[in-house]
Amino acid sequence: MAQRDGGLRWRWLEAGIVIAALAAAIAFVPGCGTSRSRSSHAKRERTEPASPPKQSPQHGQSKAEGSAPQPQAVANSKNSDSAAATKTAHGDTPIALSGKQLFAEHCAACHGDNGNGNGMAARFLFPKPRDFRLGRFRLVSTGNHVPSREDLDAVLRRGMPGSAMPPWSHLAKAQRELLIDEIMRLRTDGARELYVRTLKEQEELTDDEIAADDVQAEIQDYVKRFTTPGPTTDVPEIGQPTDDAMARGKDAYTKNGCVQ
Repeated sequence: MAQRDGGLRWRWLEAGIVIAALAAAIAFVPGCGTSRSRSSHAKRERTEPASPPKQSPQHGQSKAEGSAPQPQAVANSKNSDSAAATKTAHGDTPIALSGKQLFAEHCAACHGDNGNGNGMAARFLFPKPRDFRLGRFRLVSTGNHVPSREDLDAVLRRGMPGSAMPPWSHLAKAQRELLIDEIMRLRTDGARELYVRTLKEQEELTDDEIAADDVQAEIQDYVKRFTTPGPTTDVPEIGQPTDDAMARGKDAYTKNGCVQ
């Protein structure tokens, strides 16, 4: 019995020695103890791409030049440029416009680009916009029915009640003066155009004949007479209305083309 117990103890001792030796051998084999850790690290490197290294600007290069512009930065830059342009165009100092440009901006939609009263909006308006080329102005203070600059300025400031013509009193005095210059130029061009057409249709003159000095002088005289304002007409004191006065007023209203 004692001999059997001793044999069992010896076998357990041998087993312990073998286990200890195997453990020591495993510990000294290169890579065995860290294979799992290295494998996990390699897997992580494959699934998580490394971000590109940040490059600092080269010598003499600004920060903006050293990196690509971001979309938001580009958008902000464009908005800033647009705001600057708007400020320049609509700032406190108004941009100087010619009379022709002012007419195109404020008047041409109704009166037409060349002032013939046939603008884009004319078909929708009643009464129809004024044809400046024919020179048929309504509110005049002169005896020859050619409006003075003061007459045209009064219409610009007050508008035409009962029509689509609004007041333009918000325009500066200098801008209204430029508009008046343009309206008078259109009237002058219209008078010349009308007389030249009359010479061609009624007198059958050719372009060469119309270009002659004496004919050109005749044209100039006509244009001057029909575009130069005459003396101002004094408005008489209006008394109490009578049947005779109203009849004479109705007759004058019809004869002077006011019904048109």
